[in-house]
Formats: sequence, structure tokens, C-alpha cells
Amino acid sequence: MGVITDAAESRKDDLQEEIGNLEKRIREYSDAYESLRRFRTAVSTSQGDFNTANTHRRTVLKDLDPVKKDNTVVQKYQSGMGDQLTGIGMKVVDAAFVGLQAMITLKLAEYWNKIAALEIEKGNKELEYKAIDVVV
Repeated sequence: MGVITDAAESRKDDLQEEIGNLEKRIREYSDAYESLRRFRTAVSTSQGDFNTANTHRRTVLKDLDPVKKDNTVVQKYQSGMGDQLTGIGMKVVDAAFVGLQAMITLKLAEYWNKIAALEIEKGNKELEYKAIDVVV
């Protein structure tokens, strides 16, 4: 019976170490998740600020409408700036923000799934530890 007890105690020690390692990995993934979540918030804020600034610029351009019919410089300025604020450059920036948000969301889901899998693995090891306690 001593050999079985020794083996059980050895297995419990191994399980404690494995549980500790799993807890460490869970903390690491949780920290990465939180850091990325904060970054996503910063990206969303930047995207909103960018859109607000461009909306303001378009409004300022629109305010030039009464002056433009008599002034070719204003017409050219308004046309060029309008193209810049609604053209391909703006679409590329918008697409970049959308792409970045999508990549962040995918990575957050990956972290979340990894944390869940580690939690399950930890729970199984804790159950095994308790089962050994009951038997021994």
C-alpha cells in the first residue's frame, strides 16, 4: 500500500505543478486579452476622431458654396479638397480602420478561446487531484 500512496502523492505533486503552470498561462493570456481590448478602444476612439475631423472639414468646404460661384480659386480649392476628403485616400483609411478592428476582434476571440480551454484543462487537473485525495 505504501507504493500506491507514494505514487499518488507523486502524482498530486505533478498535478499541483501543472495547475500552477496553467494558472500562469491563463494570467498571461488574460493580460494579453485586456491589453488588446484597451488597444481596440484606442483604435475606435481614433477612428471616431478621424471621422469627426473629416466631417468638420466637409462642413467647412460646404460653407464655401455661396462664395464659389464668383471665385474660381474657391471652386478649385473646394473641388480638390472635396476629392481628398471623399476620394480613394479616405476610403483606404476607412478600410484600414475596419481591417484593424476585424483583426483585433479575431485575436480577442482567439485569446478568449485559449483561456477557456486552459480553464477547462485546469479544472480537469483539479478534479483529478481531488479524486486522488479521496482514494488515498
